[in-house]
Amino acid sequence: MQRALALLPATVGLLAALLATSASAQPVGGSRPNVVVILADDLGYGDLGAYGSPDALTPHLDALADRGLRLTDFYAGGPVCTPSRYALLTGLHTFRNGDVRLLEPLLPSHDLSGIDTAAVTLAEALRAGGYETALIGKWHLGHGRMLRHGADDTAFHPLHHGFDHFFGLLRGGVDYNTHWNKDRYLDWWEDRRPVHEDTLRYATHVLGERAAAYVAARAGAGTTRPPFFLYLPFTAPHAGMVAHPTPLTQTQLPLGEERAYLSRFDPLYPDDTDIRKRYLAMLAVLDDEVGRIVEALDRNGLTERTVVWFISDNGGIPTYGGSSGGLRGRKKTPYEGGIRVPSFVVWPGRIAPGVSAQPAANVDVLPTVLALAEVPLGHAVDGVDLSDHLLGGPGVARGVAVPNTQFGDAYRLGRWKLVRRYDDDGAPRPAELYDLAADLAESTDLAAAYPDTVAWLLGRFPYGRPPGPDTLGVSAGGGPGGDPPPAPPSAASLRVLPNPSAGVIAAAVEVALPEAGPVRVEAFDALGRRLAVVHDGPLEAGVHRMVLPPPLRGWVVVRASGPFGTLTATATRLR
Repeated sequence: MQRALALLPATVGLLAALLATSASAQPVGGSRPNVVVILADDLGYGDLGAYGSPDALTPHLDALADRGLRLTDFYAGGPVCTPSRYALLTGLHTFRNGDVRLLEPLLPSHDLSGIDTAAVTLAEALRAGGYETALIGKWHLGHGRMLRHGADDTAFHPLHHGFDHFFGLLRGGVDYNTHWNKDRYLDWWEDRRPVHEDTLRYATHVLGERAAAYVAARAGAGTTRPPFFLYLPFTAPHAGMVAHPTPLTQTQLPLGEERAYLSRFDPLYPDDTDIRKRYLAMLAVLDDEVGRIVEALDRNGLTERTVVWFISDNGGIPTYGGSSGGLRGRKKTPYEGGIRVPSFVVWPGRIAPGVSAQPAANVDVLPTVLALAEVPLGHAVDGVDLSDHLLGGPGVARGVAVPNTQFGDAYRLGRWKLVRRYDDDGAPRPAELYDLAADLAESTDLAAAYPDTVAWLLGRFPYGRPPGPDTLGVSAGGGPGGDPPPAPPSAASLRVLPNPSAGVIAAAVEVALPEAGPVRVEAFDALGRRLAVVHDGPLEAGVHRMVLPPPLRGWVVVRASGPFGTLTATATRLR
């Protein structure tokens, strides 16, 4: 709390500065766009047709993706719900909140944990810049004592963090039809009022209807209203929070519509108890509701004046039917299947349809949206403003960090991916290194072959540094300026290295291997007499340096043989 109070003057100053800009805010018909951020829950990278799913039926989401820029290398702010949402709404890595519980999903018993009161959310910044704001869906950034003890209010409530209106659930999930969670608490609210009248109405339907109605109401007064920000975090396709949880009971569908949705997948999955089939049916309901919202924007003439950004909060769970699309890992892991998620941005007439491999993450949403909305960013964040790239400009050379000491750290820089997991006592395990360009499945750990690269990437983690974007034009510490480490070799090579300070032309040999295998390295003199066996045994893929023993004065011939054939390099060594 002392930390929060210490930050309050800066926060108040920022909001005052932003309020000064609201007088010039454009109406809905002006140049500043409305903003709709749609967040799916536990949607895997392989769960949309637009991302290559062979069995998902998501025509509305696929059509929406086709209208915008599809980001293929987008990372969640964490491998689970709460940290991902914190990163999205604040532009900060979640460890900066100071409460370790936010690095994992908040539970009903976590009454005293939640979003920092001093954190400036995207909703606060946009509202101060003249926007109307609403949250319809799942909050999961703190519920205080409202659930278990019936308290009237809490400092963690979304109405205290920039939202004019809230409808939905405070915690991580509910029974889709009763809106109670498995701990027997009703978690369905309108602002601060518990909502009982929606009982037995499917949560995804209700949230979609509410969102479409909100959109229609914003246009109902013509173009005189200010632009709006709608944050729409659905609970789907997250497993339902039922009293007797099993994968079958938790893949919930609308009462009275179960067969209608399941029948869409009969040709592929005849058995209605197939968990993948039931998951895809839950996803089909979400797809229908996204279609409802897109239709509301179209019908009310708001499509070309609205930025729609769709994201999943983290990877899927195969146990409940989710698919990583062949990526390693799942929700709760730092591997690609746990943190690489579908994401696309739509703004007709401004953002050209296409596909981008620009590395991006949840922390980028806040600075990017504020730039598109022409609202100044008055404080430091960890995210990168990608607005220029979205509007057709060049990509941004940057690293992407997903720091989480509960489930494991991840750091992506170009083709390299560093993973660091932790033991139960908090001790870090040895770092793992993957070359995503050659090994997207993260099947071969190259850390032993590239120790310098591992050390360099570990030095770029944001721990111990103030907030700031990790762009390569700025040294992030622990590495040489901002230059990326070298790429793994594409072909085997051999060269002899000098040691000029010692006056030695042939001091070591460097062997570059594109793949692991047995390698023999030998040194010969000019007459072909073997001077030494430098190495004889297996080597991992990568670049290896070996010191040559001091031979007689004269020519040195080095020969390396292995699965690649035989390579020869020659140099003169002086004594």
